[in-house]
Amino acid sequence: MDDLFSFAKSTYFSHSEYASLLNHSTLQSLTNVYFRHCHQHPYTYFHEGSFRQSLEIGNLPSYLMLAVAALAVSYSDELCFAGHQTEAMNSYSRLAWSQIMEQSFADNHGPSIHTVQAANMLGIVDYLGNRSFLAVL
Repeated sequence: MDDLFSFAKSTYFSHSEYASLLNHSTLQSLTNVYFRHCHQHPYTYFHEGSFRQSLEIGNLPSYLMLAVAALAVSYSDELCFAGHQTEAMNSYSRLAWSQIMEQSFADNHGPSIHTVQAANMLGIVDYLGNRSFLAVL
């Protein structure tokens, strides 16, 4: 499977040049970076083995993967992000928040643990990006 979650086909990603970079290989790389540099610094959101298994079978919501990407991209040595980590972080964060907000206001959808995890992670991204007014949401 070239594109594990079909991110590039999603209407959420049509507004972002960085979204097309989130293929299976890049997601695996960003996941590795996340668990090496972000996991347990300061929070633990996932059991690593369970997260990786869910990633492999495509059982994670795209907003959660965008939140992981937003946190991890700053530490990534992927050439596609070289010199553009901040823009990618901001792009992934905005896309994730957009999905979370749309989902939160859907009539038939209640909050899930993934929503809480992603919102908390995005709060950290917003704080790091000097958008602390968003981080308190």
